[in-house]
Amino acid sequence: MREEETPRKRRSLRTVAFAAVAFSTISVMSCVIT
Repeated sequence: MREEETPRKRRSLRTVAFAAVAFSTISVMSCVIT
């Protein structure tokens, strides 16, 4: 699992991180609205 060996995983990780933040924000908003 070398970072240099998998440059595509970095983009995937960034996408996953963005999705996690978005999901977290939606969850918080849902809790606040409810």
